[in-house]
Amino acid sequence: MRERGRGGAKIEGDWGGSGREAGENAGGRRVTDMAMDLSVIAAVLSSNVDTPIEQGLCMAGEVGLSGEVRPVARIEQRISEAEKLGFSEIIIPRQNMQGLDYKKYNIQLLPVRKVEEVLRLLFG
Repeated sequence: MRERGRGGAKIEGDWGGSGREAGENAGGRRVTDMAMDLSVIAAVLSSNVDTPIEQGLCMAGEVGLSGEVRPVARIEQRISEAEKLGFSEIIIPRQNMQGLDYKKYNIQLLPVRKVEEVLRLLFG
């Protein structure tokens, strides 16, 4: 089964899960939008430390092997959609701040460079 998720992310698989690695699927669905890397890592870490991620917070970012948070495509669209959906904060790659007119958004932008920064934002 193939379908498009929100924001055009290609998702494939079945709802039941397949036992693949967490980086390949989310909820049994294969996700090919690299901007979901940061969200998947945050969800796994949240479960590991048994601490929920704050409501009203979302994130978008690709994560490299050394923990760097890389810029993602369509960041303005992602921020606008998060704002429309009622999120109050969004964690984004610091490199995506270059040339971004951040004053036009009513959502707090939290730029990061490394996963460690995300951990501090999420769990103190």
